[in-house]
Amino acid sequence: MTRNQNVTAIVLVLGVAAAIVISLQLRSNRASAVAPASGSSLAPVAKPLEPGQGSAPKPPKRVRRLADPTGGRHQLLNQIRSAQAKRTAGNAASSGSAAAPPTLPEGHIDKAYIQASVRELIPLLAECFEQGLAQNPKLGGSIIVDFTIEGEPGVGGVIGESTIDAAASTLTDATVRECVQETMFAIEIEPPAGGGVIKVRYPFDFRVDAD
Repeated sequence: MTRNQNVTAIVLVLGVAAAIVISLQLRSNRASAVAPASGSSLAPVAKPLEPGQGSAPKPPKRVRRLADPTGGRHQLLNQIRSAQAKRTAGNAASSGSAAAPPTLPEGHIDKAYIQASVRELIPLLAECFEQGLAQNPKLGGSIIVDFTIEGEPGVGGVIGESTIDAAASTLTDATVRECVQETMFAIEIEPPAGGGVIKVRYPFDFRVDAD
């Protein structure tokens, strides 16, 4: 993607086997996320430190809570869309046409960006699961979320739309589902490198780790 493209990218449905797993350890009262297996492409590889280097610097967060989930989200979303509209108008003027934003084929989508962003959602969604377990210790199942990431480099990114596929989801607890939806709308997220809108369908698997 380039900054001169106002892109709507489509992410195809990921199989349930590729679900992000969110679990709680029964031996503790705090939520924790299950890390991918060492062979997974999602597993970060730590480079050994040279002697005297000290601790490695932490990478900047891709996902963080908005200070004002309601007003702040709307303000940021308006700023993003305004910046995108200006860029689109500038592109149309330079090309002499007002072509519709292109839809990228799957191979052009930055899946690593999506996976890294979704991974940082895990601790926040785990809090929702923990609240549900307080009422039902046997709670578990999957929630399939369809959402969009809207962003503009230099401005920011947010979740533009978010819905739960009720028919495909197996975790039916209304409180957890509502918490997941509220959490999606209460975050700021690193924007796609080229700006625009990315549509994502992602399965989250919530379970209790018996170990």
